[in-house]
Amino acid sequence: LEPAAETWHALADAAGDLSLRDAAQILSRDPDIEIGQNRLAKLLRQLGWIDKRTKRPYQDQVARGRLSAIVSHWTDEDGETHTKYLARVTAKGLE
Repeated sequence: LEPAAETWHALADAAGDLSLRDAAQILSRDPDIEIGQNRLAKLLRQLGWIDKRTKRPYQDQVARGRLSAIVSHWTDEDGETHTKYLARVTAKGLE
């Protein structure tokens, strides 16, 4: 188990984050876990990690290093500005 633990710690220390799809695929490698992107998003909402309406990660989860967010802004043809949040899962969040 030592090599597996060393590999996990190297991954957990790595910079960056994963999309919900990528996180779900990694979690599904465990034979006891069967989850896809949509079910992972639903679970994160149920756990109170992301806002149900905006899909924005809650600050306490960002501060704990479990989630991060990508924020995008765009202006529609009527000149109205919109903001979209995309939750991302960190290695610590996978753990």
